Order: sequence, then structure tokens, then C-alpha cells
Amino acid sequence: MWLEQLQSLPTTFPKMLFALTSLQREVLELDALYEYITVYKEQIASYVPGSAPSVVQTVGAFTSSPGVAQQLWSAGIPFWLLRPTHVFDAETFWRSLKRVLGKQTKMLYNAKTTSRMLHWLSLIRRMATPTNNY
Repeated sequence: MWLEQLQSLPTTFPKMLFALTSLQREVLELDALYEYITVYKEQIASYVPGSAPSVVQTVGAFTSSPGVAQQLWSAGIPFWLLRPTHVFDAETFWRSLKRVLGKQTKMLYNAKTTSRMLHWLSLIRRMATPTNNY
């Protein structure tokens, strides 16, 4: 019955395939939204500072907002925080690197590497597209 109805539609196979994949994507988006509202939003609201949530097995999210990143972290959702290069200076970079590498950064933190890092940061800043153009 379904096959006969699909064959009677006045469309080509590629267009039908596109419509089917679009429908599948929308269904998955709705499922994710429902799960966010019923599960993760409650976890964000009931988060107690100082406790580390367990990471859930999900795809995760990209964000450029630290506030959204904090909410995702409190729900245990993996995320990638994207920040523009002008946010970081050499000192911020080294502090972040120290947190990640610990004692191993002593061999990296010297005048030569700091000047190189400042040079690369200045090059990256010049190559980045100014945000005031948009």
C-alpha cells in the first residue's frame, strides 16, 4: 500500500530521497529537543555548584558563549567552547596550558617560547576577519 502511494507521487527519486532524509533529520531534531526538555533542562536547574556531573553518552554541542557552556557542563553534556583569538593573550594561554599539563610546563615556559607565542598570536589576530565587518 505505501509503495503504491509513493510510486503515484509526481516527483523524481532524488527529490523523494531528499524529502525522506529531511523528514528523518527533523524527527531526530524533535527527539533531541524532547530529551533536552525532559531530561537535561531539569539537570541544569537542579545543579549544585561544586559537584561534578557525569558525562552523558551524547554527541554534544558547539558554543561560543561561556554561559551556555556552563549550562551544558552542569548537565554533563559534552561541548566545545569556541573563542575568538583576541580573547587570549600570552599569559592566559600559559595559565591554561599549566592547568592541562601541570608540572611539565616548566620546560616550556621561558622567554624564548613566550616571545614566539606572542608572535604567533599577533599573526593570528592579523589574519582573523574583523567582526565589525558584519
